Amino acid sequence: MELKQQLSEHPVRLAVVGCGEVTRNKHLPSLAEVPEAFVVAVCDLDSRVARETAAKFGIAKHCTDIGEILTMPDVEAVGICTDPESHADLAIAAMRAGKHVMVEKPLALTTGDCMRMADQAEVSGVIAMTGFHMRFHRLIRQAREHIRQGILGPIESARIVWHSPRSDVSIPGWKILRERGGGALVEIAVHHFDLLRFLLDTEFERVHAISRDGVRDDETSVFIARLADQTLVAAEFSERSPHEIEIVISGRKGLLRMNGERFDGLEIRRLGELAGAPAVRMRSVKGFFRSLPFGLTTMRRGGDYRMSYENAWRHFAECVRSGRQPESTFQDGLRSLEVVHAALQSASTSQAVEISRIEQLKAG
Repeated sequence: MELKQQLSEHPVRLAVVGCGEVTRNKHLPSLAEVPEAFVVAVCDLDSRVARETAAKFGIAKHCTDIGEILTMPDVEAVGICTDPESHADLAIAAMRAGKHVMVEKPLALTTGDCMRMADQAEVSGVIAMTGFHMRFHRLIRQAREHIRQGILGPIESARIVWHSPRSDVSIPGWKILRERGGGALVEIAVHHFDLLRFLLDTEFERVHAISRDGVRDDETSVFIARLADQTLVAAEFSERSPHEIEIVISGRKGLLRMNGERFDGLEIRRLGELAGAPAVRMRSVKGFFRSLPFGLTTMRRGGDYRMSYENAWRHFAECVRSGRQPESTFQDGLRSLEVVHAALQSASTSQAVEISRIEQLKAG
């Protein structure tokens, strides 16, 4: 079904490369809600998929070769939404053609490719953004503001839980193998490593990970880390467990808990407040009813998670028009991939890994 779109006066004219499940279910429906951008073409190696995607979303042009996209004079920017092993070559080709680029996470599969991409962005003078859409989740933005205001005091620790049962039916081959960008650490944890950097404004220093393979590599992973500011981190990622998305940040003055599946999913407790105390429970109930009208409206648009894609694309379009650098740069994509590589190395050797060792290998 064709999606109608109300456009701004000068929308960024965009082509999307890669018409897989996430593009069809997240990116293109979200872009239809972003008047600052207009999709003029889609590209996929499978001509049938490209044609059907264009027809479904009312997109005028479709093709199977990015070279055709890059010669279209009306294409200003390109969204790279393919499998991760193709990100670097496609993005570099687009930037050499003078196109601004938004690249899905992970930015690439090697730190060397990430650096090549960052270098090309600088040479070409284009806007280059890593697609860390979770930075643009409404509750994440609120959580970051609370932390920056010092409400929690000095941060002591952080906990992350991300569980999502993934179907084994028709799963793309690349999502099975870690070397192609699959598995919980490469595909999923890279988001949350970036979120911790974004929320706490610090870097990872030392990591230790344990993983268990299943149908996919690294199907369930448990991860601990120390950040440069000495914050301690514990995280678990699973593609086999019931849905759960939670981030907890603990400071000396309070605790912040975010549940990504609830419209009222942000809770702050001050030092000395117990979770089951009547005053705390009443505050939670009041918060639910206060948020309910907004929550019902949000749910009709797919919830905060879906809307984070809209917000990310809107930010990208605004950066293209204004010339300012995006919040999630290629350097951010590189930093998060370094943590992923350290976690993979730790899981394979059963040893803790210093991020500096990864950087030394990268430099070598």
